[in-house]
This record gives sequence, structure tokens and C-alpha cells, in this order.
Amino acid sequence: MSPNPVMWRGKCATKTNSPAKRRRILLQLSYECGLILFPMEPGLLRNRKRLLDFERLCRDRGLSLTIQRRTVLEALLEGKDHPTADEIRGDVQRRIPGLSRTTVYRVLDTLVQLGVVNKIYQPGAPAVFDTGTHPHHHLACLSCNKIVDLENHLPSAPVPPDVRLKGLKILESHVFFRGTCRECLRKKARPRTGAGRARESSRAKPPRPKVKKYAAKRSKRKTST
Repeated sequence: MSPNPVMWRGKCATKTNSPAKRRRILLQLSYECGLILFPMEPGLLRNRKRLLDFERLCRDRGLSLTIQRRTVLEALLEGKDHPTADEIRGDVQRRIPGLSRTTVYRVLDTLVQLGVVNKIYQPGAPAVFDTGTHPHHHLACLSCNKIVDLENHLPSAPVPPDVRLKGLKILESHVFFRGTCRECLRKKARPRTGAGRARESSRAKPPRPKVKKYAAKRSKRKTST
């Protein structure tokens, strides 16, 4: 028997005074019962599903779902792709002013340990966080440092060698391509305007040698005599 949408799990979805709480109860009801109570965008519905899965994971692990953990995960799901820890901290501090950097970093480590997000390391650049936990590879743009997900028809991850004799331990393997993203390729292929060509032609011309005024006057006197 399906639960009553008015009183469900001891929570009243229609008589609560908080619109946000009412919407959250209806979202959880629609997700667990497979109902669509109101239209939602696919991206928003996907993010809400991830938040509800995170709440269930915290309950199963015996962890408290603090406002800090929920806000950091919301910033990851709603923000830009593959943000750094400082970018996440800036977004979270706009949502919760006064939140310390240590708290944000601790929450990010907890999300990585729970498997909710992945932490991607790349040489010569700060680590970034990825909400896509399924196996996939990445491309790093050499022009704008953007990281793009690659998921279609990709080669499998390389087989790690046996490094036990050297006293090492491999935890995971990852394929990182380097190239140019779509936006940078469009900028390079964009036709230049007349002003842009004029600037480039002026830059290409060699600079004229500067002649001092007194040297020019002396040369004029010699020619006159």
C-alpha cells in the first residue's frame, strides 16, 4: 500500500508552514514511490536524487547529515564541472557565510571517502573534484585548463604493474588526455575582423629606429653648409 502523501513517515507534507520542507518531503515521496508530483528539470531532478541518496548513505553509515555536508554537496552538484577545493570553498561561503576553510576541506575528504565524489589529481595543477563516480576518462585543455569528461568508445584503463616487490601499492589507475576543448577550438577557428587584422599587422611590423632631435638638427646644418 502506498504511503499517504498528507501524513508520511510521521511528516505532514501539506500542513507544514515551510515551503522548502514541504517540497523536500514531496521530493522524497516522489523518489521512493516512483511518482511525479510536479514537473522538474532533468538536471534538478538528478541532483535531488543524488542528495536523497546521500541522506540514505549517511543514515546507513551512522553519520549525521549536517548542513555543512549537504551544502558542500549541493555546491558540487549545482556548480561548475570539476571545481577545485578553493572554488568550492568560495561557493559554499556565499551560501554559509563564515564557514571556515578547514571545515570545507574536511567535508570534501568525507565525501571522497564515502565514494560520493572523486578527487582527480593531475600533474602541475591543483586537484579537482568530480561528481561522476562511474568509470570514465578526462581530457585537460592546454589552452584554458578546462577538464572534459570522456565517456564514449574509450580504451579501458591500463593494467597496473605488479609493484609489490618495490614496496608500493596502487589504489587506482586513471587515463588523462591532453588537448584542446571545443570552446578553444571555436575561438581559434573564428574569423578575425578588420580591426583585429590591423592590430596583428601593426604588431608584425618591425619598430622604426628612434632618431634623437639634436642628431637630426646637426645633419640638417651640415647639409645647409
